[in-house]
Amino acid sequence: MAGSIRLRKQPNVWELRVYLGRDSNGKVKHRYSTFVGSRRDAERELARQLLLLEEAPAPVIEGAKWNKRTTFNEAIEAWKANGWEDLSPKTQMTYNQLWSKYIQADIGTRSISSTGIYEVEQYFRKLSDGGLGESGIRQIRAILHRSCKLAGKWSNGAISNPISGAERPKTPRRDPVRAPSVLEVRTILTALETSGDLRLHAFCRLAIATGMRRGEIAALRLNDIDFVTGELRVDEGVVIGSGGVTVKAPKTAVSVRKLFVDQSTLDL
Repeated sequence: MAGSIRLRKQPNVWELRVYLGRDSNGKVKHRYSTFVGSRRDAERELARQLLLLEEAPAPVIEGAKWNKRTTFNEAIEAWKANGWEDLSPKTQMTYNQLWSKYIQADIGTRSISSTGIYEVEQYFRKLSDGGLGESGIRQIRAILHRSCKLAGKWSNGAISNPISGAERPKTPRRDPVRAPSVLEVRTILTALETSGDLRLHAFCRLAIATGMRRGEIAALRLNDIDFVTGELRVDEGVVIGSGGVTVKAPKTAVSVRKLFVDQSTLDL
């Protein structure tokens, strides 16, 4: 079992990488985590993770259950045992919440093979009529589609995917998000300035001045800012998942970027 340690940009912040093997397509898989402390402590933590991984039993996907009686819940459970870790911590938490609230006791109990496109679209419409928004239904469709696709692969094609042809119901068009006016922004900044909360003031000022996401601002460190040129480097974000708070690189290279900040924001 192989692993490695890499020093991050911050002092005494280490990236631990554990080799997990290869997936069914031959792609190398690693598990990454962040550790704060001395190098020796980081090496001990890596050794501990490697030992736990060696002792842990490998997830077993029973081949006998892949048949026409396989339910959506069984397919999702199998995905959670084999591949779920590829999702970001926040996506895992969101998918778990949607599964337990809207899928598990409903369509999740049904056999995939005995559920047609018509029944799937009825289910989506019931969710919409019950008040679930477009984003929630889209994510539920993504959960069902991926789990059924995996079930089809693991069953060697014995299970078809009724989600692939199912359409989501059209939802009423909502008013677009309105950007705050200049007066509203000034009112917010004035209230923050008089509140005495310097950290919150700086946080909101950065959001207003740069448009950064809150997770990106929360992950910002002083060595990410050049106070001479006004350049600010965005290359990490705080992510909240079921396992707690982690700091990780963004999903896409486009999100890694440099911004320039005005002098008054730098002063704050």
